[in-house]
Amino acid sequence: IAIDKMPVHQALGSLNNIKKKAEKNSATNGIKRFLTWLAPITKPFQPCESLTFSSPNKNYKILFKPDFLTELSGRRTAVHIWNTKTKLSEDIVLASLCAVASRYPDTHLRPDDFAVLSLQDGKLYAWSESSPEHRAMGEDLLLYIEKMCSLVRNELGLPLHPDSDGPSPMP
Repeated sequence: IAIDKMPVHQALGSLNNIKKKAEKNSATNGIKRFLTWLAPITKPFQPCESLTFSSPNKNYKILFKPDFLTELSGRRTAVHIWNTKTKLSEDIVLASLCAVASRYPDTHLRPDDFAVLSLQDGKLYAWSESSPEHRAMGEDLLLYIEKMCSLVRNELGLPLHPDSDGPSPMP
């Protein structure tokens, strides 16, 4: 809708392919909330490059895939749309956006800001609103997930690092 200028009736019509009623209702409500959020935006929408980066010890990868780039509050903002019934945690979202922002290459194409738009409540969570505590939490979160992955790999008898040959003892 934002980038390809798909007509609203066509976007809503495409939902007829969704068989599960709850999924269809969620998608319909998400489109309606997105249109409400979109209405006051006057700047154009553009595609934006995704970012994939490895965890600190290279045990897993993270993908930040913006749905579009637009100017919000004077900043070129890469926005990822989130549509789930689970309420997002502001602190975890901001911490995650800090991890993304600190790893996004510093080129002329780099967005000025990174954000997640929750279609559940219409709230935009922006990296520019994060604190130093969120930055630290983002790094801690990456390490925590990495520790959980290592524990699971160890319990399953898999190598602790995806590139190694066999099981290793836990440190």
